[in-house]
Amino acid sequence: MYKIGDFSKMVGIPVRTLRFYDECGVLKPSKVDPFTSYRYYQEEDIEEIQKIQQLKELGFTLEEIIEYKDKLTSEILEQKRQELEQNIYFLKVKIYHLEQLKIQLQEQEGRRKVYEKRNVRENKK
Repeated sequence: MYKIGDFSKMVGIPVRTLRFYDECGVLKPSKVDPFTSYRYYQEEDIEEIQKIQQLKELGFTLEEIIEYKDKLTSEILEQKRQELEQNIYFLKVKIYHLEQLKIQLQEQEGRRKVYEKRNVRENKK
């Protein structure tokens, strides 16, 4: 058994996050001391936390991790893949709109410079 601080160092996850995972049901400690409320973890919890981290990196929300971590299927993974593809599409659309806005601003700046040069020449006359 590992105390929460030792387990935290082993898996590279802050103690605060482990406590949060306990509170929301993502990862319960193997044992909680009834007198001190210290949380203790076992070797099996290392694999569990690695699975949780992997799902987080793949874009699963904590709610999805709670729901799916023990019953992950290829259908669930395919659904997440489609969701990520859709996000990529929306990001590409946003990038396109940003580029269009950038072009418009550059055109406006160019017209402004021409106008300012014209005014400077006219004021010198």
